[in-house]
Parts: sequence; C-alpha cells; structure tokens
Amino acid sequence: MNYMIQGHLCAHLCDDYREDLFPATVRLYRVNIDNNTNRRMASDSKDTLQMLDEKAVKAKEKQLLTEASTDQQGNFTLKLNSDQQDYNGEAIEIDVLVKAVPNQKEQKKKDDPVQFTITVWQPKWRERDKDLVAVWDECLPARFWCGIRSLFDAWVICGKIRDCQNNNRPIENVKVTAFDADWLKDDVLGSAVTDSDGHFRIDYTSSDFKQTFLSPTVNIETPFPPFNSGPDVYFKVETTGSPSTVFLEEKRPDGQIAGRKDIGNCFCINLCVDPKLIPPPPPIEYEPALFTHVGAYEILTQIDTNGFTNDSQKNAFTKDIPLNGDLPSGYASNEMEYRFRIINVNTSVELSAAQVINLIQTTTIGSVQRVFPHDPSISDSIPGIGYFRTFPYYLKNPGATYNVDPDADGWIKVPRLNNPETTGLFKASFGSGVSLAIIDTDQLFTQSFNLNNPTVHVAGNTMNASDRFSGPHPTFRIIFEAREVGSSILSSTNILDKIVVWNGEFAQTRHPNWVGGSVTLKGVCMVDLNELIGADSGCKKLSSTVNARYTCYHPYLESATLRLVSNTAPPSVNLTIDSNREASGAQTYSGLSPCAYILKLTSTYRLTSGYGRRGDAFDRDELAFCVGE
Repeated sequence: MNYMIQGHLCAHLCDDYREDLFPATVRLYRVNIDNNTNRRMASDSKDTLQMLDEKAVKAKEKQLLTEASTDQQGNFTLKLNSDQQDYNGEAIEIDVLVKAVPNQKEQKKKDDPVQFTITVWQPKWRERDKDLVAVWDECLPARFWCGIRSLFDAWVICGKIRDCQNNNRPIENVKVTAFDADWLKDDVLGSAVTDSDGHFRIDYTSSDFKQTFLSPTVNIETPFPPFNSGPDVYFKVETTGSPSTVFLEEKRPDGQIAGRKDIGNCFCINLCVDPKLIPPPPPIEYEPALFTHVGAYEILTQIDTNGFTNDSQKNAFTKDIPLNGDLPSGYASNEMEYRFRIINVNTSVELSAAQVINLIQTTTIGSVQRVFPHDPSISDSIPGIGYFRTFPYYLKNPGATYNVDPDADGWIKVPRLNNPETTGLFKASFGSGVSLAIIDTDQLFTQSFNLNNPTVHVAGNTMNASDRFSGPHPTFRIIFEAREVGSSILSSTNILDKIVVWNGEFAQTRHPNWVGGSVTLKGVCMVDLNELIGADSGCKKLSSTVNARYTCYHPYLESATLRLVSNTAPPSVNLTIDSNREASGAQTYSGLSPCAYILKLTSTYRLTSGYGRRGDAFDRDELAFCVGE
C-alpha cells in the first residue's frame, strides 16, 4: 500500500506576517506508542516543539522513514510504502531540518543545520487513486521561529504603509528605508518598495547595524556593552522616482522610544502617511499575454529538445495538461486575444482550429473581484464600504456567470472587466499558475494494444513485436499567438517546439489459473509461477523451489521490481529492462520454508500531467501462494 502526506509549512514572523518555509526538509520518524507519545499527540504543536542537538539527531537516524524538501511556496509531499518501509499508517514523529531561512540576506560558512521536532501525529487517511492520502499543515509560532532565524543571523522588518485618513487604504509603490539610531553613526538597515497591499519587507543581518568607525575590520554595536543588542529603528517613506517626494521622515529620537529600541530578529510595524502627499497611481501599462509553462515546466528550459521534461525523470506528458502563462489584468491598457495552434511533428500536419477548440477543457483563467453595497444582513459587510466577493472566470464553461468561449478561429478574448463596483475587476496572477487552456491529450494521441489476440500472452515470454509501440515518439509542436483585439498583427508568440504525448493502454490476461483475469492497464505488468501455469494447475502443491515468471512493458518504462513477501523473504529484485523497454523472464526462488508468500511485481512509468511524476504512473500485479511440508 502507498501512503502519501501532502502538506504546507510556514512560520509566523509576528501576528500579522508569516513566511513559507523554503528551503526546508520535512522528516518522518517511526515512534513507539507509549503514554508519553499519546500525551504528545494530544498536545498542541506549540507545546511539543523541541530543538535537537547533533547527538539527538544521530540517535534517531535508524527510525527515519522518509523525508522531502519543501518548494518555494512551502509545499511538500512525503511518500511511504508498506512493503519498502514496513509502514501501515500508524502515528509518526515530524521533524524539520533547515540549513538556511527564507530571504536570508547572506549565509555564513559557519551556519550549521538546525533540526527540530514539531509533533507526534496520527494521520487521518483518505483513499484516492488506490493510495491513502493525508494532509498536514503547520505554521510555527513567531517566538520559536524567530529564535531559529537568529541562529542564522537573519533579521527581518515587515510592515504596511497606509493612508492615515482614507479608511487606512494601503499605499503601493513607495520606498521604505529603515535606519538604526547608533551611538556614532546611523546605519541603513535596508530598503524595500511596497506592493499592491502596501506591504514591505526588509531583510538584513547584524553586520548592517554593528557598524563602527573601525568597520569593516571591527563590527560591534556601540556603545559597549551589550554586544548582542538589536538596532534602534526609525523609518523614511518616499516615492521611488528621482527626485523623490518624502511622505514620512522620522528622526533619530524615534528610534529610542519604547517598542523601537533594541528590536528583535523579527519586527513588524504599521506606518501611515499624509494623504495630501500621496502621488496619483502610476499610468496603466501595456501587459502582454504569453505562454510560458506546461504545468510547472517552463517551456524554454524545463522541456528538452526531444519533448520530454528536462530533469532526471525525463517524463512524457499524458491526460489533461495545463498550458500556463501570463494574461493582462482588467486594468491593462491593451485588450488582448490569444489562441493555440498545434502541429503533429511526425506528420507535419497542423490541427484545424475546430480540432484545437475540441481539445480545450473547461479552464479557470483568472478571477473577478466585486465590491457590493453594504448589506447589514451579511456578516462581513462593512458600513460605508460594503463587502467583497471573488468569482472564477472560466474558459469554455457556458453555464458560468463569467465565461469566454473561443471564436471559430480559436481566438480567446482576455476579459476586460475593470470596475470593481460595477462589472468587477478581472485579475490573473503571472507565471506558471495561470492556465491559459487545459487540453485533453487523449485527443492528440491514444493507442490500444491487445495481448490476448491472436493468442494470450503468458507471463515470462518475450512480447510479440506487434504488441509493442513501434512508431516514433508521438511528438507535437504548440504555437501560442497573441494580438490586440481588432488587429491582425501578432504582438507576441511563444513556441514549444516539441512535446511528447502518450495515452496508450494494454489489454492482457494475468495468471488465469489463479485469481486474475483480463484487465486493461497503462502498460504490461503480469507475474505468474511456472508451477501454476497450465490447465488445472492453480491449486498444485508447491515445493521449496518455485520459478516466478514476469513481463513488464511500456514505451516509457522506468523501472520494474519483483518482490517476494513473507517472514523469511529474499530482497527485492530490480529487473533488467532491455532496449525495447521490456523486462521479461524468470526468477528462481529456492530453499523456501513452509509458509504463505505473496509475489509482487511493480512497473513504474515516466508520465506527467505537468506537475512532476503522476501518482498513478505505475502498474502492479501480485500472486499469493503457499509452500507446504
């Protein structure tokens, strides 16, 4: 049985600000269930956090089940297998290893990795695609996490700039500079520009405020002592242009008041500025429409010249795949439309516009943000402001409130909604997260193979050539075109020169003299015992020597493993895959004690739908038997 834990790891910097943990490694350990373990499972994680020294980490090495790294959003996936790790869904201990912290300004060679225990957790498993899946999210408290950051000399100031009078609305695109009111010389800790929500973040190290007249030879916060105090912080807020307009300019004494003096590693603040000095919003800019990713794979660097993913997995693409990229928002000065063209590289035949439109599945291409008048019957409605709602904007979902359909030539108009209080405001974030269209690759390529005709293929025998895929890789070229509405001139085009698509299936009959029968799988995966093959052999008495027979095949077969499970079973066998991407033959097991056995065969395939190896990119077969006295 496969177990999968999906989760997200973050940490608070203070009450209103937090960060996703990257880079970090999540580690799962086996635990012995006792009263202490039960107490820890019942406790809040903030009460079970514990730093580990090198000796403690070493002591629990043998209990390590698996580990996984977080991505830049703090997401991770941990995989366990009952056969490989002898794990059956019980409680586990969760640790995190960090070798650096997010947005660390600089990393010193002396920085040592830090590992800490978060909790003991009993997953609540749910079945999905023949696997058991659980979800675990954790956001560490600021007091603990800022202590971890201090070990890496990582200091941070988070804040928000607001309009002092107009409903405290956020102020974007202004420069915030933080200073340390030092004894001899004021140090600049750093600068940042506010985002659309008025937020800013400044990362710095102790060397930024431990500047003296002897720097850089000697950096010590003065006066002496203490040597480990934090900065005394004050701020300046101004426009980003040159010359700038200053909205707020604090003085050195502001850094000496309570709450500003000797701040810690994590410091958060809200500042407001004089609204009379706020400049008008920047002019609306031209925003392009671009095709940049297939799922998470960047089309120029992460898909190779042959059309496979440009990583160690070398995956082909299968099923529904998202063609992702960038779209202008409703505020953009340009009204855009885009389309995809697809060419079969092997035949040089281009699909018609109608065929491409049929490929496109219902896709969420962005969202619409609406502001509604105040309604006292709605709990989150604010007098004088109203309430906010966000709705999905669809491509090819005619029944939806917000929907766009391609025209006869395949052109898709980007929504132009730009008034939050009337039509709503269309928004689409940039990068691999915006799906321009999800396409069904089954319509690009699919092929069926039948290992039952003209004769039933027997496990262990080499496959007939007609039962294998013999053509070139099914390869396609995807061309993206964008233009301003009303113009026939293309404003941008992006081309994915090659992408390999596979959607095949194989009908086969497995161990017909024991529980098996006809099945259709992604690939060929069949195992049997030579002693049980043949009419009326399904219940034949078996001796201490048996001969396993196996056949695995897929044009993108990555690995094939044969495993005999019992109390005294031998180790797994990694089967040899030949140039035809087939593993077939026999494996002899001798000296078997009287016992019950399960013979398991697993084949793994190089297939993705855009976000790493698919969780179902494998087939399995197994056979149970007994060896008697």
